[in-house]
Amino acid sequence: MSRKRLPLRGADLVLIGLGSRYGGGINNAILVAEAEGAPSAERVRAALERFLDQSPWPAARLRRSFPWGRLHWAAGPRRALNAPPVQEVRLAPGRSLQSFLEHEMGDRIDPWSQAPLRLSLVSEPDRARSALVVTWSRPLMDPRGAEHFLARLARLDETPDWRFSEWSPPPETLSVAEFARVGRSARDRMKTLAPQAPVSPGRAVASPGRARFLRRVFREADARGRMAREMSFHLAVTGQAMAELFRSRGLPEVPFLVPISVDLRRPGEEEPLFGNCLAFHFARFAPQATADPGRLAGVLRKEMAYALRDGLIEANRVGMEFLRYRAVRGLLKEMVWARQGDAFSFNCADTGSFAPGLERLFGACLVMGYHLPEVLPRPGVGVFFSRFGEQPGATVGWVEGVLEEAEADRILDRIGEGMGWRPLD
Repeated sequence: MSRKRLPLRGADLVLIGLGSRYGGGINNAILVAEAEGAPSAERVRAALERFLDQSPWPAARLRRSFPWGRLHWAAGPRRALNAPPVQEVRLAPGRSLQSFLEHEMGDRIDPWSQAPLRLSLVSEPDRARSALVVTWSRPLMDPRGAEHFLARLARLDETPDWRFSEWSPPPETLSVAEFARVGRSARDRMKTLAPQAPVSPGRAVASPGRARFLRRVFREADARGRMAREMSFHLAVTGQAMAELFRSRGLPEVPFLVPISVDLRRPGEEEPLFGNCLAFHFARFAPQATADPGRLAGVLRKEMAYALRDGLIEANRVGMEFLRYRAVRGLLKEMVWARQGDAFSFNCADTGSFAPGLERLFGACLVMGYHLPEVLPRPGVGVFFSRFGEQPGATVGWVEGVLEEAEADRILDRIGEGMGWRPLD
């Protein structure tokens, strides 16, 4: 078999550009699957080998053939592939799973010289639960892709001879002329997106520290129905908590600018597993508007609907594809407002329900799952929503020096209040 290539998507390139500008390199993303009992490391390794028999990308390396060539994942023939590492970690007394995960967030994978992902089986001496942790270089997968990757490993463990077809990208439906026209319109829009440059809590931190996070699981205490599960309402409630933080810091009350990722897969689709199958919508609203989250959520919902209707999401996807031949340092050139330092005010995302239908992992029962997305020194803070079964959860991620833990705790308090949730006992 000849050497194989998987070109990076536009969203992958944006993530590399942001990481290179604000973080000094490509950051990690993390999936955590907690299980009752201990998944078998040998079964995980065997499933990984079976996966590589059909798809090489967990063992690939990041490459660019020429300085002007397209960035891609490259993998040799099967006999030359080594499975990603699977480490067994038994934490010492006094060390928590959280401390291990925070270390994983900062222990960057170098995708040019290492496998782009690793797996860890983590057990604590005083807990019946253990955790299977998937850590990957951010351009390799998005959170939904990581969940489907884990589910595919679990199925290969249960059914060793199961076969899946490796996904290949469909041909571009736009002609070359249409592709260029849509891409240019997206670039022009990016240049006018933020007439007033945003500010972030990370702007005043000269020497940012390590990545931190605080996570809380809730229960729904009132009947807000569908609204409480909509990204627009999540963003409005998060905006209210952030407006309070910004005021306490004395930051200018200029409009917030927040990127919202849009999954390009249809509901129920698993593929593509690899590559961030995302486009972006950019929400811009004044801190004062967060005083009424319900009303703000309605405005944000309409703006998203208009963006979809008017083709702005598709234009963003096409526009990002034009980054493929740029040098990494030039990937953010179109974000003209970011020249003063802050690309966005804060991050906010909702990864949805965790791996629906996945119940067992390598001989153990799955009891909790969530993601820890990257947070860069600028903006330095983000809020990420998730759901496991009927249990909603929220995570505040930050860079040390940008927030104090008490402030992160306060943000979670405000989000719980705004969503009508109560902490899970």
